[in-house]
Order: sequence, then structure tokens, then C-alpha cells
Amino acid sequence: MALQQVSSDAPATTSTASISPTAPLAPPRRPNMIRLFLDACKADSGSLLSHALAFVSSPESEQETLNMAVGMAIPRNACKVLTLLLEQGAKVPEESNLRIEEGPSPEILDILLAHGWDINARRAGLRPFLWGVVYDGDLVAYGLKNGATTIPLDLQLATESERLTDQIACPPILELAASQSTVATFELLRSHGAPFGPRMLHMAAQSARANHNNGQGRRVKGLEGGLSDKDLALLHSERMAMVVHIVDTLGVDPNALDQPAGWSLGNHWGTPLCYVAHSNPSNEVAHFLLQRGADPDLVVEPAGWSAMELARRSKNQRFLDLVENWKLQQKEGLHHSN
Repeated sequence: MALQQVSSDAPATTSTASISPTAPLAPPRRPNMIRLFLDACKADSGSLLSHALAFVSSPESEQETLNMAVGMAIPRNACKVLTLLLEQGAKVPEESNLRIEEGPSPEILDILLAHGWDINARRAGLRPFLWGVVYDGDLVAYGLKNGATTIPLDLQLATESERLTDQIACPPILELAASQSTVATFELLRSHGAPFGPRMLHMAAQSARANHNNGQGRRVKGLEGGLSDKDLALLHSERMAMVVHIVDTLGVDPNALDQPAGWSLGNHWGTPLCYVAHSNPSNEVAHFLLQRGADPDLVVEPAGWSAMELARRSKNQRFLDLVENWKLQQKEGLHHSN
């Protein structure tokens, strides 16, 4: 596409007193290409898109520009613009995780799939589509219906170090679901073959914060008319329901370790109670784990700390007081029983 100049609506004026006959005229100012495409995407306007494309400087840059515009259209759910771009030769994203905070609309996903987008595609260190929308049960259901898998593609990485790095970056999806999904969505993923992850209970416990939106969160608008799946997932009651489900229904050990013996991965704290001690969730989750047999004095190797020691290092006095009171109640209960 050749560069086109935008003519001014006002008549041109000259002043022989101020402009030398030999002085070159200033070239027309090039419009801000990104702004033009953003405006087209925000309005989802085909005419604004045509106007933006008219300023592509050369055929060599056209493909790059079209692909850039696709990246702008998807997060703005600009269906008309996205369709026109793909019809003109733009490429669908190479990775399936679109990295959109609120998630793409089903209409956008329909368009991408119709143009050859691979809903499971990923590269080393990146997560697939389903991992990126695990907080939204409706999008999870959409993905599963359209071929998304609950096990990431095996990238056939060459070395053990590469495989471990990728595994850390792309953990089992149920670990993410344990901290972000409703119990219903968690079970939907399990019914499609999602395997357990070693940190399911740890992540669930860590996410059960006392002030975890409580119905007043960023996406939670109110209780009238019922809540969507992704809004329900934000409630503290649902986060606690996940902890209870993993322990009481699935039978996960309250003292389960978060990594194989002898490993020392970053941001891995030990037992589920260690995560509570470190991140300071609600008293409710700590009480529940203690009642189910979690040991606050169990020393985790090779770190060498227990949940109590980690709480001291984290200056989590609330946890320390809670455990001491719980121990006292246990002693008193034992004394009365005797």
C-alpha cells in the first residue's frame, strides 16, 4: 500500500515576506499508526480500519502491521475489525494464551478458530489458552467444547533443565483452578482428564483470604440475580469450599509437600500450613487444616523450617497466636476427656 497524504480542509496560504522561494516545503506529517488502529478497534469500525491501512508505508511492512492490528483487536473484542484483518491476510496468534485480563469473548474465539487458530498451541515457558482463562468457568467450558486439552502439549524439550523450567512455568492446571476456579469448574476440568498437581491444596489454602472480595470484588457486582461462575470464584466462601473439597472429598493429605524430597524450588514453602503461615490467609483456613491433622511443627526439608518457624520469619503473629490457642484448646480438651 502506498502512503497517502491527508489533505487539509483549509486553503493553503503563502507569504512571500516570510518564506524564501527556494525554501523546501515541510513534508506532510505522518499520522500515528498505532493510534489509528486503536481507534478502529475501539469503535470496531471497518471504515476506520481502512483509513488506518491507507497509511501503511510499503508492502513489506503490511504483514507486520496487519499482525500488530490483530493483537489490538482481540483484547478489545473488535469482531468486525478482526474479521477484516484476517480476510486481508493477517495471521492468527501463534500461541493460544491470549493473555487478556478479562478473557476474550466467545465471538472472538469463534473467529480465530475459523481461521486456523490452535487452541492448544504454546511454546516453552508459556501456558495454553485454558490456563489463561481458568478463573472463568464459561470460557473453560467453551475451550473444552472446542478441543482444548487439560494437559499441555509435550514440547519434546531436549534437556532435563529445560523440561523442569517449562514445568514450573506451566504447572498442572488443577493447581491454578484450586486458587482461581469454582469447585464446579475444578471438577469439570477433572472430568476431562486434568491430573492432580502437588500444590493443589497449597494454592487453595493460600487463596482463601478473609478479605477475598466477599461479594464486593473487582468483578463482583452484587448478589441480585445470582453470580456468574467467575464472580462466584472470587468469593471467600468459594475459596474455602475449594479447600474443604480438596481435603474432604479428594482426600489430599493436609501435610502434603509441594515438591519432591530433596528439591529446593523458589516460592515453594513446604506444607499447605506453611503457605498459610507465609501468606496470612484467613483464620478459617488455618483452623480447618489444623482440625484435619495439619502439623504446624512439621519441619520441611531441605528448607529446615516448620509452619511456625516460617510464621516467625514472616512476622505473622496472627498465625502464631492462632496455633498457640489451638494447641491450648487441644490440651484442655484432652484433659477434660480424661
